[in-house]
Amino acid sequence: MGTLGYIGLAMCVFVFGRAFCSVPIEQGSSPWQTSYAGKDGYLRIQYYCTFIAPDVGFVDPGKATVSVTFDRSVHNIENWDMSILSPSSTNRPANVFQLTNLYRKDFSNFPWSFHGIWKGSITSWGPPVLTSPPVPKGTCTLMAGNGPVTTTSTPVTTKVPTVVTLTSTLPPPTPASSTTATTSGNQPMTTVPTIDQTPDLCKTYTKVQTFQLKVDAKTYPYNYVEVLCKSILFYEAQRSGRLPANQRVTWRKDSALNDGQWGSINRDLTGGWYDAGDLVKYGLPMASSTTVLLWGFLQYRGAYDMAGQTEYMYDSVRWALNYFLKLWDGQNNRFYAQVGDGRIDHNVFERPEDMTSERPVYYNGVNTPGSDVAAETASALAIGYLVFKDRDATYANQLLNTAKNIYDFAYNYRGLYSNYIADAARTYGSGGYEDELTQAGVWLYRATGIHSYLTQAESFTRNDWAWSYSWDLKEVAANILLYNVTTDSNKKATYGNHVRNFLRRWSPTGNVPYTPGGLVYRDQWGSLRYAANAAFAALLAQDLGIISQGDTDSRTALDPAAQLHYILGNNPVGLSYVVGFGRNYPKRPHHKSSFCAPAPAPQCTFTQFNSFAPHYYLLYGAMVGGPDSADQYDDSRINYQRSEVACDYNAGLQSALAGLINRKVLRP
Repeated sequence: MGTLGYIGLAMCVFVFGRAFCSVPIEQGSSPWQTSYAGKDGYLRIQYYCTFIAPDVGFVDPGKATVSVTFDRSVHNIENWDMSILSPSSTNRPANVFQLTNLYRKDFSNFPWSFHGIWKGSITSWGPPVLTSPPVPKGTCTLMAGNGPVTTTSTPVTTKVPTVVTLTSTLPPPTPASSTTATTSGNQPMTTVPTIDQTPDLCKTYTKVQTFQLKVDAKTYPYNYVEVLCKSILFYEAQRSGRLPANQRVTWRKDSALNDGQWGSINRDLTGGWYDAGDLVKYGLPMASSTTVLLWGFLQYRGAYDMAGQTEYMYDSVRWALNYFLKLWDGQNNRFYAQVGDGRIDHNVFERPEDMTSERPVYYNGVNTPGSDVAAETASALAIGYLVFKDRDATYANQLLNTAKNIYDFAYNYRGLYSNYIADAARTYGSGGYEDELTQAGVWLYRATGIHSYLTQAESFTRNDWAWSYSWDLKEVAANILLYNVTTDSNKKATYGNHVRNFLRRWSPTGNVPYTPGGLVYRDQWGSLRYAANAAFAALLAQDLGIISQGDTDSRTALDPAAQLHYILGNNPVGLSYVVGFGRNYPKRPHHKSSFCAPAPAPQCTFTQFNSFAPHYYLLYGAMVGGPDSADQYDDSRINYQRSEVACDYNAGLQSALAGLINRKVLRP
């Protein structure tokens, strides 16, 4: 009737094809902070609960539930395989979280990883020293199987909380004539055409076609020009506001035309980019994305010329810069950091073109500073000046003057923006502002030649400890910038060593893990963005002579080409992680606006979104989050940690591709 198995020291019983088991939560890392040193904020830690239930195997959607019971309340948990049933986001913190599987999952050997987030304090920046409270502990309890639900008691040594078992409402995968890639076994990836018949625009461009001939001749492994073109198209799909006449992604229409009209605020905050698959305009990741894109454009302009994408790129970055010009209110010393709210947006399914939900406006001021988001925006505007000064001097000067004003605000009134904007803290909490102020100081020094900007940039303590290069963490970028502009040989040596040490840790012989297929694997949430950003940093470092090709060949520095080729298809599942590129690519990115048919069709629902139905539109150029640590990928919108797309994901990819074209094609 039932058999016994073992998970650690806890027994697991199998009754009528269902497993009942409990296992202690294992700590997988040291806690790290999401707030500035010495300040109260949130701490984060990686946990593991390993379930081994070979008599159960694959479990259908809604047929597995996990209860996570902590010894005290925590703010939230984030995970990569299960969906939280309770408590609701408004009933947290809590000490018991209940979750279910929303796609078919193999529980025969399931090492479940998740993050715990709780309120606390740290005493140092870098590897954190925890002061209080201690790391939460607890247990995970699993009930899983395709058999009938039973109330039979189980010999589990810990108390099992009440668990809600869902009946799956998800339809089976959409049938197709051929399978394009077999992933981790949860769902086969099938060739499902979108309903929309939008042409593959980039393939109609002469320079894309010309480069394809070189790919066909085996001169190059992938059509870098096509990917560069499609990435720019992705940013057109992310546009908010009144769209221009030359908009190429024609299924997108005007949207959010009242942004900025909220409460007592009456300001035009239309424009910009929607952040990811949602419809919020988050200031810090948007500014960071624009900075990375502009840096790549400035550094590798020749690659865009060769690809025939220069004019499109000017239009692309100008869209973001125009939005940034609206964010500074000098009369009231306000910087508008966010439009929209994740709690509202993530709980309603709307097309951007006919949104009716509330769109709050959040800003930072003298008493509620936001040095990080303001300084990052100043960086984007300062690089924008360098990009446009020989093309449109009047516009460039407007960018530069606004950059100066925003930088002064960021430098003179110090603080983390997410300490004062709660919704930003939940989604894009900042870990510090020194790196953003350093970047902004260097870019303003390059734009103006005023030495005080460089002096201020150099006043912040530099180090070679950096968890990643991302929308939040720019330490390696700050060191590259300082290395490039300083004339002090001792300082240059220090900055260069910091960059080398970072890229050494990210090398195959370093301490950042790699997947069996060769992807440098910093984190499960959006794994490819970290690899793409690191590749961009490595290409910049090669150009400056900080690292050499010999370092890459000897596996003592990250190989940027290998990481980019993995993303484009050189991986164990033969999958291009860029939508619409190659023969096999993700068909179900976690992205609202491309999923739903246009009006007058009814609004889509989350039930439809969480199904395996195809998207109505193909989201050309979007890079999804990426695979797991075993190189496996589930083509499921539900698994948003891997299938969501975002502006910051594509930024590193696009600039790294421009750098690769510069290195491999223009000057091999």
